[in-house]
Amino acid sequence: MHGLFLSLVTVIINLLTTIFEIKSVPVNIIIWVIKLTGSMWLLFYFMKQYSSNFKQISYKDSFVYGFLVCVFSSIICACYTYLSVTVLFPEMVNKITDTYQLMMTQQNVSESEEVAAEKLMNKLPEIMLGGMFVYLTIIGLISSSIMANYTKKTDIFANDDKDDSLVNNSGANSDSSSEEQKND
Repeated sequence: MHGLFLSLVTVIINLLTTIFEIKSVPVNIIIWVIKLTGSMWLLFYFMKQYSSNFKQISYKDSFVYGFLVCVFSSIICACYTYLSVTVLFPEMVNKITDTYQLMMTQQNVSESEEVAAEKLMNKLPEIMLGGMFVYLTIIGLISSSIMANYTKKTDIFANDDKDDSLVNNSGANSDSSSEEQKND
């Protein structure tokens, strides 16, 4: 559910920028920074809320939760991107294709390269779907790994069960390598 809310930040801002056709580069950069900051804050809030359900939560558990939220959000955002260029705003693909063809004619590209580029442009929505998913998943991976460090709750004085597994009831080391050393 948190992934849905996280994806709404990106979807709503992308929808608004598409509808209002903001062409100013500085304004688009400011909007991107606002979107990124809002998404990071929301992810941190969700991870902090999740960790508050536990007395102790490790870095790994907090990271996994945050990453799963980001992957779910990435799926929704990638699907929105695909739907926006195929159903909602199909003229976007035409604009991108026209711009690319204009660039190719200015660069005197060969006919075989032009045919290859045309085939690539026919698959543009699918490329955008995959690209958006990978891009947002990588951002989610990095964000979750950083934020998990601030949302973990561990007790440094608690007993570590992993250390106890190497010692048997008599206090002797149960590691097989120590027995091999005795035999040598």
